[in-house]
Amino acid sequence: TKEPIIVDDTAHSDYNGNFEISKNVKSLLCFPVISDGNMEGIFYLENTAMNNAFSDDHMKVLEMLVPLQRQWLERYN
Repeated sequence: TKEPIIVDDTAHSDYNGNFEISKNVKSLLCFPVISDGNMEGIFYLENTAMNNAFSDDHMKVLEMLVPLQRQWLERYN
């Protein structure tokens, strides 16, 4: 979908993504890396210790870091 996703409780989520969530993952965050409208990659963060591990604040940090990471890769590749 090219949209960021936070799943707070994988055991009770109605999220129907294109990948299977491991049984020991309790919460996850997926953040796409998009360049010129094309998905170049994805940051996939999972937590096996607790539900609700990720927040909108985590998403805001990734919104700041991902463009910087993409610029760095373009510069040094």
